[in-house]
Amino acid sequence: LELDYGFAYSKSKVEDPDSRTWNFDFIKASSADITSVENRKLHPEQIVPMFNDVPDSLNNLIYMGSGVNFGNMDDANINSYLNLKIPFQIGDAINGFFKFGGAYHSKQRLQDNTSGGSGEFYWAWKDRVGEYLPWLVPNGEKLSAVGMEEDREITFLNGKFPFGQSLNFNRLNEITDWWKYISELYLNDPELLKLVMGGEEGLSYRHDLFGSVMNDQDIRENYYAGYFMTQVNIGQRIMLMPGVRYESTNATMKGMRVIKPTLEPLFHQPINQTLMTKERKDEFLLPMIHARIRPARFVFLHMAYTHTLSRPDFNAMSPNIYLNTGFQPFSYYSANPLIHAEYWKNYDAQLTFHGKKIGLFSISGFYKTVEDKIWSRSYDRIKGDPIPDPSFRDTDLVKVTTFENHQYPIFLKGMELELQTSFWYLPRPLNFFTIYANYTFSESETQYPTTKIVNIIPPTGGRPVPTRFDSTQTGPMLFQPKHIMNLSLGFNRKGLNIWLSYQFNGMTFTSKNYYFDAVDGIKDKFNRMDLQVTQKLKGKLSGLEIMANIANLTDFMETSRLRGDARPTYLENYGWTADLGIRYRF
Repeated sequence: LELDYGFAYSKSKVEDPDSRTWNFDFIKASSADITSVENRKLHPEQIVPMFNDVPDSLNNLIYMGSGVNFGNMDDANINSYLNLKIPFQIGDAINGFFKFGGAYHSKQRLQDNTSGGSGEFYWAWKDRVGEYLPWLVPNGEKLSAVGMEEDREITFLNGKFPFGQSLNFNRLNEITDWWKYISELYLNDPELLKLVMGGEEGLSYRHDLFGSVMNDQDIRENYYAGYFMTQVNIGQRIMLMPGVRYESTNATMKGMRVIKPTLEPLFHQPINQTLMTKERKDEFLLPMIHARIRPARFVFLHMAYTHTLSRPDFNAMSPNIYLNTGFQPFSYYSANPLIHAEYWKNYDAQLTFHGKKIGLFSISGFYKTVEDKIWSRSYDRIKGDPIPDPSFRDTDLVKVTTFENHQYPIFLKGMELELQTSFWYLPRPLNFFTIYANYTFSESETQYPTTKIVNIIPPTGGRPVPTRFDSTQTGPMLFQPKHIMNLSLGFNRKGLNIWLSYQFNGMTFTSKNYYFDAVDGIKDKFNRMDLQVTQKLKGKLSGLEIMANIANLTDFMETSRLRGDARPTYLENYGWTADLGIRYRF
């Protein structure tokens, strides 16, 4: 018998004591009022220089307020498992083992975030702020960015976007520190508070209720699992491995329901919120079977049929609700405590060849289907639709955002090629080289619901009635590139080991706009090269290694855009890095 068991307890704490933001408005910014249609068709690289060096640009960059965020997350985990393996043999031709076991996991997470902001303060405090922050320069009743500037930013994204002056964060922090000091000073002194225009309403920060509530979590989740499997080897040619796994979870979750008020409360004022407590349970029976056939010593065929799960994360489950019932357009945001786990069925087959000269070569095929795919859905609720919350009326037009299970069929299919080989049998210097290559082609398809709101005048006349037209569009799954390739070339001689690696991802479908005729988002193809070098020393220095890692040799820039538009909506260039180090092995 083979007995394997374990128990672990871990606890982590993450604190964000004081994150800060500052908001500015550039009066001369590109807009329909001051920019022609032809200008607005330009590439961002052409747009930025038109506005960053206009005369008096810093004076036209207006401070509009500050924001703060603070919070913490406590996470405690218990993990335990037990496995028992019982081998068996029947005659000389059949052998294998039975294996069964179970696991228990418990997770308790408490996450509490508070975020908020304040508007610009200068008009109300201009007579008093000067003695604390004498470098401030006003523009009328507001503050300009003059005095807050630092060095010119001319290298951003390889110099393609010369934004001009950057901001001095030390001075921005002085503004936030002064506002915190003044707010606490006056709020703690009733006599001083009488002197403040607007009283306590003119101090401190106002809650960002949406940002605070929708990011909070208070969840206790228990996971139970048990399985039974067996492996049966029939001679040297056939292996069968059937099994079944049982999984169950139950979670107790607490959240808040908040209705947006006319004016969000200040940090020291109570929030009008309602405690929401929900429970979530599920259980699954997941079968699987593997079969391996080895017709010859150097080749085998492996086939598998498995059922797997992808569970919702806590952001999708937490019973938090945020409503705007007082301002048009009305809105409703919520997670979904009763959302189902994604249920995947997987069909896989792999043919593998291996030998001294060929190394390892395999070709694989896969086909996957999923039920209850988790997605965040946004749509316009109109008269006659289910009312998402009792606070709304049947006639209300509400913008709804929530997590749902996809109701349409989805499949993912593809193939993969892999090669690992060493050229030891070739003449020098080729015999020092090793190669690894992997290529995956995948294709997916699903139906995306689309919607469009049209105001239609009734046949009898009268006020136009909002009418929604729903349809579906066929498209690929999100974040599933068609082409993925990895290629590595290695060189190994007398303790010198060099690996040059290349990675490629094809174009990826990143976002679906569910409103009819709207444009979808894509991420362009991506590639990068990395280099790793190690040299093992000998003699008295045996055990010592010198190492060098150079990442992203090609300094590739990642680009996202809207389908059909060459102009980028997102660019990321994280440059290349080089690390040099030593390692000693005892």
